[in-house]
Amino acid sequence: MDRASFLTDDFDGRFLRLTGKGYSSFVRVEFLAELNDKTLLDLISSETRFVVDKTSPGRGAVRRLGFPSGRNVIFRRFFRGGFLRKFNRELFLRLRSTPEYIRPEWELRILDYLHTTGRRVPKPVASMVSLSMKGMAYRGAIATEEIVRAENLLSLVREGASEARLLELCFRAGVEGGMILRAGVLHRDLHLGNVLLDERGEVVLLDFDSARLVDGAKAIDAGERYLKTRWRRSLKRHGLGESYGEQFERGLRQGRVV
Repeated sequence: MDRASFLTDDFDGRFLRLTGKGYSSFVRVEFLAELNDKTLLDLISSETRFVVDKTSPGRGAVRRLGFPSGRNVIFRRFFRGGFLRKFNRELFLRLRSTPEYIRPEWELRILDYLHTTGRRVPKPVASMVSLSMKGMAYRGAIATEEIVRAENLLSLVREGASEARLLELCFRAGVEGGMILRAGVLHRDLHLGNVLLDERGEVVLLDFDSARLVDGAKAIDAGERYLKTRWRRSLKRHGLGESYGEQFERGLRQGRVV
């Protein structure tokens, strides 16, 4: 992957950048008529009500918005995790202005790249950043097309899905994670809660705001080891045994060579 071209604002004409006083957005061109400046600012204001996404448990909160065109979009606000969440839930430091350091823009770029290369990720629609503290911090959100009638792998675990089905889904999550790694992207937060099944039963991976670009055999091998460790940690947390990790790892190896 050409890292320099990945960080440009061109997107081969798929997105347009909108800027104004205290905010910056990228919007997919076919949504420009429906996502104007006021709509975007309303969606990242602290007064806008968002709810926890039950199909994708985590730090994010979402709002579903339907358009007259019949398309539905999911807006996900970014919230902090860990200890800092107690003091500051939604502001992130803007240490640098490059996309790698602004979560919504970074995830938009990662998703756009993976979507255009045929990987199973949500189709990105827009990223939104609202600046605070004289530009030193920001609130952010990302919009993706809704995955209709989606099921979450973690929810299936909690609902008591059969062992055979869960083993199969762990394998398929590994395959997709391996194919994404082969495409040059390491998903650094891949766990049970970030795996969806769409209406056709296809695995879709979510939550790429902490993803990293990787290049070269050594970096990809290190990425595979990271994915194995992260997945097994998720399995242990939810009481699933070794066989689920083995299936994920088998899929991961297959995905790297498909």
